[in-house]
Amino acid sequence: MGSKGLVWTLLLLITVVAFVRMNAALMAWPSSPAARASSATFMAAGPSPTNTTLDVDAALALLRHSKKKYVIADVKNGLGNRLRALASAMSLASSLNRPVMLVWVPDLHANCSFTALYQNIPFPVVEIALNLARLSARDFQVYNYMRGEPGAFKDEPVEVDPDRHLYFRSAYVMNHQHGQWSSGGPRRQIQRLQPVPKVQRLLVADRTMIGLHVRNVFDAPRDQQTNESVEGGAALQGAEKEYGKAIADTLLEWRRASHWSNFVPRITAMLQEHHHSNASEQPLRFYLAADSDEAYLQLAQLFPDHLISTRRPCEIKRCDFRDCESLVYSLVDLMNLARTRLILGSGYSSYSEVASQLGGSRGKALPILMAGRDFGKIVDPWAGRKRPSTQSNPKDESERERDGEIAGFAPIAMSVQQFWPVPFW
Repeated sequence: MGSKGLVWTLLLLITVVAFVRMNAALMAWPSSPAARASSATFMAAGPSPTNTTLDVDAALALLRHSKKKYVIADVKNGLGNRLRALASAMSLASSLNRPVMLVWVPDLHANCSFTALYQNIPFPVVEIALNLARLSARDFQVYNYMRGEPGAFKDEPVEVDPDRHLYFRSAYVMNHQHGQWSSGGPRRQIQRLQPVPKVQRLLVADRTMIGLHVRNVFDAPRDQQTNESVEGGAALQGAEKEYGKAIADTLLEWRRASHWSNFVPRITAMLQEHHHSNASEQPLRFYLAADSDEAYLQLAQLFPDHLISTRRPCEIKRCDFRDCESLVYSLVDLMNLARTRLILGSGYSSYSEVASQLGGSRGKALPILMAGRDFGKIVDPWAGRKRPSTQSNPKDESERERDGEIAGFAPIAMSVQQFWPVPFW
């Protein structure tokens, strides 16, 4: 064979090898053109894209091709629940130097895109549920904290495998050293998130104010019947269907303890104390975030010169609908509460909890007093606190810790299964 023939043979072999490699790569990628385009963009941009929403195929392709292992946060339920689970996952990822992927599916609990709430997002966002069956055990660790779902194990200790992606499906912080509020990591991470300009324009609270989070409306359902009576038969039946009777009864007890009228004596006492000690200063002001029109109207009537609020559209008695406009106002309220110097909050509410953490500084959360524990109608004075060993207590440790979680506080000791002895349906 002459030199020209040898050259042509080598060129042919190189072309065949290149074609085979390209074909194999295309076969490994998702089939849709949009998914391939999204994946190509991510592969070029690196592991931390900004303000980009992926479909499921593109997300799986990104995970398949990524050299770094991801922490995937599949966050559930309402705004407060989702943000605390995300903050926890972001903290763990930061400690491991891993990128984050957020699965934020709009639903009845939070029917709004994450990108409608935040800007300059430092991770990819997926708004369609990932099928857990597509996450092979070879490539993914799956931790599911959502009670009642198949295979769910709330508070399962997270043990990180360096060779697999970590998938965290939750409405709660994770059971890992770097995922707990006490580590300070989740607080730092949630403070990094930048709200959209519309939210920023409505931030009016400051450190001279006291935050009021008045939450006494049942979480479920949200329909015409429960609009008209937040504690009527339809509301109770809806809560029992979603949470189970025992939890619904406890929820009702804490919601009643968070009724607006239970805040009145505490507000009055604070105003009197402020007047006596600061007679020459400006009047004490409160930023009010409430979930019922009645709370806004009655408290404004009682304290007309002391309340500031960002009113959202309300339907009859409820102001807690979860459409996108309502979620924007919820984020406004959350951030305004975080800008105050003290929060009078509501028990059994992750919203109060997240506002306290979001407003924290110098390694500590913002101080918070809880209706039902620190003032008003007392449900459990030891919720989330360590009960003195000298005091008789008919409840066992698991019941005390469960009450602590119901009240919105971290449990006394790190526990695994004892919080909820029955499935959370």
